[in-house]
Amino acid sequence: PDHPMVAVADAAVAANTVEIEIAEEQYKPEWMLDVGYGVRGDGRPDFASVGVSLNLPFFTGKRQDRNVSAARHERSAARMERQTRLLELNQVLG
Repeated sequence: PDHPMVAVADAAVAANTVEIEIAEEQYKPEWMLDVGYGVRGDGRPDFASVGVSLNLPFFTGKRQDRNVSAARHERSAARMERQTRLLELNQVLG
């Protein structure tokens, strides 16, 4: 179907699919490396710093599971909306 209303519904489904993928990324550990160098005056030595941070998602039921579930429900609703639009358009034609 090439109707603009169906195209909008398809875009909503695609956007919700991306939201699911983003929510599923929250299950993966995150890490960050921070490196810095500072120049100090007045005869004081320069300094360097290195920092590493690691975020491990141990308790996924609190946030990640809920986010993925919500994103899947939103995609399901978008798919149902698309089906509703198709039915409405078919009724207009028939």
